[in-house]
Amino acid sequence: MTELGRSLFEEGKLEGKQENAMEVAKRAIRNGISNELISKLTELSIDQIEVIRKTIKSN
Repeated sequence: MTELGRSLFEEGKLEGKQENAMEVAKRAIRNGISNELISKLTELSIDQIEVIRKTIKSN
């Protein structure tokens, strides 16, 4: 695999992990889990979780 290929592959893996963490956070929010615990479990920042929480409320 070329350097560019490896770089794109790693970037895709990171994006996938981020998307998964966001989906887990959404489910946790809907189940009443605190921001602090969600952050520990998903490695998302409290700020990121707050944005997700606001998005869920507006829908």
